[in-house]
Amino acid sequence: MNTISKPKTSSSGESASEKRMLATIAKEKLETLSNHKKMKRKPLKNQSMNTGKILIGVLFGVAAGAALGMLFAPESGENTRKGLTKKGKDYLDELDNKYEDLLDSLTNMFAEAKAETSAYVSKAESKASDYKNNIQSKIQETVNLGS
Repeated sequence: MNTISKPKTSSSGESASEKRMLATIAKEKLETLSNHKKMKRKPLKNQSMNTGKILIGVLFGVAAGAALGMLFAPESGENTRKGLTKKGKDYLDELDNKYEDLLDSLTNMFAEAKAETSAYVSKAESKASDYKNNIQSKIQETVNLGS
């Protein structure tokens, strides 16, 4: 007589193959969670790195545009060179303005930080002086009481 054997089941009613499959799925989920935790986005250390990348991108864009402009220019070579020279000067002026703006911004930020630091130092010096005077007066009182 042909009988179909039932898969072996555990006390929880699951077969061994189901348990292996569930264990594999659980392991994959844990690995996925672990990988997501490792891939947390790190905060930017400073904005100047970001600005530098933007400036490099702009410069490469200008160079690529100039090269393509020369290749597909409908005007004569002389007119194209004059136009490119003018565009180049315009881009340099714009880059110079952005550089000056960046320097002004950094200078202002530095000045603000310096002013805040000076205020904190003055406040700390004042508190230290108050504590010193308070301690000196307590010492003087103690000496006077002992005399």
